[in-house]
Amino acid sequence: MSRKRSEEALEEHHERFVAGARLRGVEGETAERIWTGIQGFSGFGFPKAHSAAFGLLAYQSAWLRVHYAAEFLCSLLNEQPMGFYPPDALVHEAQRRDVEVLPPDVNRSGVKCHVEPRDAGEPGVRIGLGYVIGVKEREMEALVEERERGGPYAGVADLSSRSGAGRDGLERLAWAGALGTSPREGRREAFWRLGVAGSGRHIEEGTQLALPLEPPRAPELAPLQPWETMLADYSSTGMTLGEHGSINLIVPQSVFERFRAIVRTAPLIRARGRLERREGTINVLVEEIAALEQPDLRAVAPAGHAFGRRG
Repeated sequence: MSRKRSEEALEEHHERFVAGARLRGVEGETAERIWTGIQGFSGFGFPKAHSAAFGLLAYQSAWLRVHYAAEFLCSLLNEQPMGFYPPDALVHEAQRRDVEVLPPDVNRSGVKCHVEPRDAGEPGVRIGLGYVIGVKEREMEALVEERERGGPYAGVADLSSRSGAGRDGLERLAWAGALGTSPREGRREAFWRLGVAGSGRHIEEGTQLALPLEPPRAPELAPLQPWETMLADYSSTGMTLGEHGSINLIVPQSVFERFRAIVRTAPLIRARGRLERREGTINVLVEEIAALEQPDLRAVAPAGHAFGRRG
C-alpha cells in the first residue's frame, strides 16, 4: 500500500477486507470505519524503514544545527539545489538562530560558501561568489586564485585588470554588492566606477591589460531604497540577507490552476487573499496572484537604469 497506488486498485480489496472482518466477529460499521482509516493512510503512508531513516536524519540534522550551526548552513548552501527549502529560507532560519550570514565579497569570498571565523563569538557563513546569478565559475575561480597569489584587490581598477573576469561577470558582482565598497558607496557607485575603469584581462579574451588606475569618485547618486535593495538581492543572488518576514501562502487548487503560468514562471509574485491567524501561525489564504515586476531592477541593471542622481 502506498500513495502511488490508484484509488481503484485499493478499492479492489474493500469487500474482501469487510468480509474478512465480519468472519472474525467485527461489526460491519466498525470494519467500514477501519477501512476509511486505511484509505486515508494510503494517501501519505510509507514503509517503516523509510520513516526510521527519516527519523535518524532528523535527529542528526538537529544535533548539527545546535552544535555546528554555521557549518551545517554552509554545507546546505553548497549542496543546492536540494531539499524542500530554497537557500533564502535556510538563510533566514539560520539568522533567527543568531547565525551571522555575510554577503559575497571579492576580497573575502571563495567560489563556494565557507565558514568565516570572527574575532568574538560563533563563526559566520560567507556567501560564495558562485552564488551570484549568471557569473561563470571559471572566472570566479580565476578571480580567487589571483587574489590568493597577488593579495587583496585594491579597488575596481585593480580588480578589473587582475581578476580575469569579463565585464559581464564584474557587473553582476557589482550589482550583487560583492565589490567590497565602503559604507559611503553603494551598488550604483560601484557599478559606475566599474564602467569608468574599463575592461581588463579576461581569461577567454587573450591578454589585453588595462592600466590599474582608479577611476574618479562617482557623482552623487541616489542610494537604493530598502525595497530596491531587496529586489537587487533576489535578482542577483536569489536571497536577501536583510529583513524579510516569512508568511505562509495557502493556495487552493482552483486558484493555482487559474494562475499556474504566473506561479511557474514569475521570479516574484504579488498575492492577494485573506489573512488568517491560527495557533500562533500567520497564513494568507490566496485568492489572486499577479507577477511583481520592477522594470528598473534586473539581474544586472542596464546602465540607463542602474544610476539615479540624488534628488
